[in-house]
Amino acid sequence: MASRSSIFSSEPQAPSSSEPQAPSSSEPQAPSSSEPQAPSGSGPRASSRSALPWAAAIALVAVLVLDAVLLGAAAPWAWVRDHLSADVPFARGLVSDRLTLASLGRDPREDRPLVFVVGSSRVQEGFHPKRIQARGRHELHYVRLAHALVSPLEIRSMVPHLIPHEPALVVIGLSEFDTHSVLRPLPGTTFHSAAALADVLRSARAEDLFLRRHELYRVALALALRLYHYRDLLRGLGIDALRTFEPPQAAAPGGDAPGEALPAELEAVVEHFDALYPERDRTAHPAQVRLAWQVRWGPDADVHKQLVRSAIGELRAAGIPVLVVELPLFPGLEKAYDASTRVDFRDFMRELTTDPGVHFLPLAEQPAYQEEDFEDPVHLGLSGSVKLSRVVIVSSLRIVKAPAAQN
Repeated sequence: MASRSSIFSSEPQAPSSSEPQAPSSSEPQAPSSSEPQAPSGSGPRASSRSALPWAAAIALVAVLVLDAVLLGAAAPWAWVRDHLSADVPFARGLVSDRLTLASLGRDPREDRPLVFVVGSSRVQEGFHPKRIQARGRHELHYVRLAHALVSPLEIRSMVPHLIPHEPALVVIGLSEFDTHSVLRPLPGTTFHSAAALADVLRSARAEDLFLRRHELYRVALALALRLYHYRDLLRGLGIDALRTFEPPQAAAPGGDAPGEALPAELEAVVEHFDALYPERDRTAHPAQVRLAWQVRWGPDADVHKQLVRSAIGELRAAGIPVLVVELPLFPGLEKAYDASTRVDFRDFMRELTTDPGVHFLPLAEQPAYQEEDFEDPVHLGLSGSVKLSRVVIVSSLRIVKAPAAQN
């Protein structure tokens, strides 16, 4: 049998004879069993192979450190805001959220009770406390964290970032348009949390998780790596090379293809609104009605309800009262979906208000919203936002000023 040294020799060896040969004095002696053996992979090539894992580990640590430093809490968000291109409006909302949270507590003169108002673009366009004429400043310090594509999943992810600021109240804008819509896990929103992702995994059906596996992979990656989490924002800064990992999009349950024509009754809703306001940009109206078309009963509604339930439960565990405000939609838009989902949404809210610290403001307790109060089929305009802002301010004051036993 060939010796160990002959196996790794750079020159071909003569085959050994059947009898053991005595080593000559000029040849290197084979190591004895009592001496330590040289590693079989010794040599320049082997040492380079063994060094590779260290290089990869160092590179990984460097990426993670840069990831945490450049895009963490101390990230230069003001600089990012000033250098974002105009074609990434969603990323602008994300940066605005980060700047808003970073600014809290910096003004020593700010001693008013803090109220967070959170939700989608319907909250962003509908709640404007500065539009309410008030003598001096409002009694409460309203901080709005709202922009497009904020669903119950993002609200659930947002909660751990709100609690450390010890708000006196959290206001959440919702309706069946949110709780009964299609679940779309997005990796590039402002907030992510492992707890929210776990809620989705626990409450969704196995077949739905499989259909959305690519979306869920992306959300999980965004939890671990901010460079991926903020990829749209980085694109807005011109760093296109970091936009990687673009898997095919999973089809939304319900078969709503982007090019699928709306039914005639829904086309009539779009045409009616366009006729009311011919001067407005109408390009987004069909897409907005299409979103309403996707409001339906189904397993996604169960997942969204669980996310809302968990978000409110975490706030209540921290002793923070919650006000859920039912948001209005353009009159007639209920033709786009099963209106019984609105009844289910309200029943769900009443279930949550069995906790005395959870309050619900239904549309029945708000001013009536007319067609002229809307900017488009989904968002309130100036007059509508004044109505919504006023009723939210009044309700917030009542809750914050109530005795602690009532919250």
